[in-house]
Amino acid sequence: MKTLIDSVALLSGLTRPEVIAIAEKAPRTYRKYDIPKKKTGHRRISHPAKETKLLQYAVIDLLLAKMPVHHAAVGFIPGLKSPLKENATRHAKNAFMLRADFKDFFPSIRPTDFYAALAAAPGNLGLEITTADKEFLKKVLFVKDHDGSLGLPIGAPTSPIVSNVVMIELDREIQALSERHDTTYTRYADDLVFSTSTKDISATVLNELNELLAATAIPNLQLNHDKTHFMSRNCRRAVTGLVITPS
Repeated sequence: MKTLIDSVALLSGLTRPEVIAIAEKAPRTYRKYDIPKKKTGHRRISHPAKETKLLQYAVIDLLLAKMPVHHAAVGFIPGLKSPLKENATRHAKNAFMLRADFKDFFPSIRPTDFYAALAAAPGNLGLEITTADKEFLKKVLFVKDHDGSLGLPIGAPTSPIVSNVVMIELDREIQALSERHDTTYTRYADDLVFSTSTKDISATVLNELNELLAATAIPNLQLNHDKTHFMSRNCRRAVTGLVITPS
């Protein structure tokens, strides 16, 4: 069975030493700039160089596309043609809605989170993931934040897929929480939506969600409470930019 690095070299038409050399300098090849957020603050965008992106697309094809993702995730799913519509449609019949948002979602996801997802993945990935491969993945998929910690770059084609892969176990836990209260749960990247036909249950779901996140170390995420919204049919209900009209 080929290692990941050898498979990337074969797919990209490079030699193993060339792949390793590109990966070694990959964290330093991003073009970084800030864009203003809708309300306050800025978001750091990191666009990888062409050579780095070549390796990232190879990793998508060889590894990330084969790893499981929870059905609650509707963003960046191969074959799903209208993810925004799908996200809104799942909640359209329910009268009450809770919308929450993870704080600094991509930068909060660490290499150790991804390694845990790799270890838990089924054994049919068709690759041998060695210690060298893990170091390769860390350099190709992650960048340093301003505090020196490694997180997913906003702007790399791999980051949304890695986040879905990393989130699978937490998505399962959130799904179980949602089912206990007879609500519908979906997640589009860092945007979480719960909907229900039962009045006043959303606050309970939010409290339990905060408790779950506080008890979860992999990944270590928090909600952005400034972007938490409770909605009903009496007000404008928007899910990932699509407005749900009253029925």
